[in-house]
Amino acid sequence: MAIIISKSGKKAERINQSRFDKEDTLQQYIYENPSVIPIYDIKDDIRTLIIAREYQTGSGPIDALAIDTDGDIYIIETKLYKNTDKRRVITQAVDYGASLWKNDNDWEEFANKIEQATQKQFNQSLFERIQDELGLDVADAQQLWDSVRLNFDSSNFKFVILMDSLDDRLKDLISYFNENSQFDIYAVELDYYKYDDLEIVIPKLFGAEAKKKVVSTSKAPIPTDDDFLSAYKNSKVIKEYLELYNNISNGKIVIPGVSTKRTPKFLIFYIGQHQDHKVSIQLCIDPEYEGGGPQFWADAPVAKALEQVLIETLPNAELLPYRDTAFAKLAKWKWGDVNIKTLQDILKDIAKKIA
Repeated sequence: MAIIISKSGKKAERINQSRFDKEDTLQQYIYENPSVIPIYDIKDDIRTLIIAREYQTGSGPIDALAIDTDGDIYIIETKLYKNTDKRRVITQAVDYGASLWKNDNDWEEFANKIEQATQKQFNQSLFERIQDELGLDVADAQQLWDSVRLNFDSSNFKFVILMDSLDDRLKDLISYFNENSQFDIYAVELDYYKYDDLEIVIPKLFGAEAKKKVVSTSKAPIPTDDDFLSAYKNSKVIKEYLELYNNISNGKIVIPGVSTKRTPKFLIFYIGQHQDHKVSIQLCIDPEYEGGGPQFWADAPVAKALEQVLIETLPNAELLPYRDTAFAKLAKWKWGDVNIKTLQDILKDIAKKIA
C-alpha cells in the first residue's frame, strides 16, 4: 500500500511502503519508540515503557519487556514476515512467559537485572527512568512498580507479537487464544514508510476485539484496614499504626510535609514537599516481606538526612548499605521493635530536616 504526502495541499507525492531490513532494526525502533505499540487502543490514555531488550530467560532471550502505567507486563516478540520461523512466534512468546513463571520467577533477581541494564544504558536508575519517561512523581512511580511486582509474582503477563506484516492465519490464531483462554495475546502490524530523513509508521492492533469467554484475573485490590488487621493478627501495634495512619490521612493529626498513600501492597507515609526530595516509610500487607516491619526509602538528596535521624532516634533500625540511586531503601525496622510514639517523632524529625 502506498500513501500520498503533500505540503499545503500541493506537490503531492506517492510514497511506497518500505520494510525493516533486520529484526534487530525493528527491535531497536520499538525500544526507542514504544508508542508504536498501540496499547492505547485497548486502554485509554495508557503509556508504555520498554524496560529491557533481549531479557535472558531459561528459554532464550525475550526480544523486549515492557510495562504500562497500569503496571501490566508485556512480553514482546518481533518477527519479520520474511522469517521462515514466523509460524512459531506465538509458541515462542508463550514459552518465554512459561520460563518466567517456572524458572525465572525471583522478583529481586528480576528487578536487579532491570536496574543494572537501565544504569548501564541510560546512566540513571530505573525509578528515574520511570518518572522521566512516564511523567510520574515518586509516589506514582512506586505505586506503578508495586503493581508490576504483583503481576510478576502472579505470572500475569500479556503477549505482543510485532511484525511488519501479518497473515490471516496468525490473526485467527490470536483471536482463538483470546476467546478461549486467559491469555492476552495481541498482534501489531507496522506499516513503515521512509521519505527523505522522515520515517512514518502506522501501527495496526489485532486481538483486542476478541471477547473473553473466561473470567480473567482481576487486579489486586487496595487492602483495607481489616486486611492489615487480619494479616498482622490484630496486634496492638498494627491497631496503633493504622490509627496514626488514618489520623494523618483524615487530617486529625497534621504534621507539615507528611502525607499518606495506599497501594495494592503497602501503607506509605511520604515525608517532604518537593519533587525528588522525599522520604517514604512503607509497611507491607505481608508481615514477612523482606524481613517484616516498616521499610525506609529516600531520594538521593535527602538520604543523609534520613540516615542521621535514624541514627539519633532509632538506633535499633537496620541500616542498609547506601546505594547511589535516585530512590533507594536505606533501613528496615523490625516489627517487634516498632513503637508508634517513636514513629510519630520520626515523621516530625524527618519533616523538619528536609523541609
